[in-house]
Amino acid sequence: MLFPTRVILPSDHVLIALGHHGHPTFKAIATDERYLNALGSQMMHCKKSQFKTYKVISSHDVFSFTSSDCAFEEALDRIVRDLLDGKITTM
Repeated sequence: MLFPTRVILPSDHVLIALGHHGHPTFKAIATDERYLNALGSQMMHCKKSQFKTYKVISSHDVFSFTSSDCAFEEALDRIVRDLLDGKITTM
């Protein structure tokens, strides 16, 4: 996932929604944490949804889940892998 035209701000939050075994995977970024939590909940609880879980992470916390020696997009990909492996808890 690349954000080539958008600068990541400290007030940003990232929504990661995952389906069974990570398929599909959905990632979004916004400044409103409540909006992303509501979106993740809606995505998970829709009648025919393929999404099984989601997590909202503050952008300044992304590197606390991973190492700070990688790019933001790489850190998100590592978080997705850790979510799938059960190393990080979700909603």
